[in-house]
Amino acid sequence: MLQFDEINSADMGRVVSISKETWFITYSTIISTEQIAFMYEKMYTLEALNEQLQKGDHFVVFSMDGVDAGFFSYSLKDNLSLLKIPKLYILPSFQGRKIGREVIGQIKKIGKTQGVSFIELNVNRNNPAVNFYLKTGFWIKETVDIPYFDFVLNDYVMVQNI
Repeated sequence: MLQFDEINSADMGRVVSISKETWFITYSTIISTEQIAFMYEKMYTLEALNEQLQKGDHFVVFSMDGVDAGFFSYSLKDNLSLLKIPKLYILPSFQGRKIGREVIGQIKKIGKTQGVSFIELNVNRNNPAVNFYLKTGFWIKETVDIPYFDFVLNDYVMVQNI
């Protein structure tokens, strides 16, 4: 069973640590090394994460037996009818243990508590996580190509009812 801790800026180092262990591995076969490094600097440094926290994103670290296993972030959008998940990462050493299903369950609980109708996330179209999201009840709402500085994010927007 996982423990979920919503964290503040004092504990953001936990998210940075998980990011360092997951970001490069997750995207090494999907996008260029240049894009990986650039996006990491823009989104996963301590400064970038604290800025996201200040703008209203919530960060939740989940742990198993006292050891951090991953994290997700969420924000409320569209007049509070949508819970957006910008980030969801599980450490490689914890993958394959059905933790992801429990994490999605926790996110749905948060959504119900907030009174939202949908969960939404973007995932790179070549990310194997697409299959995980489909298996846990998400569907592909749309295919998007999002300009991001000198790069383009080739994503699916995936949605699930709460």
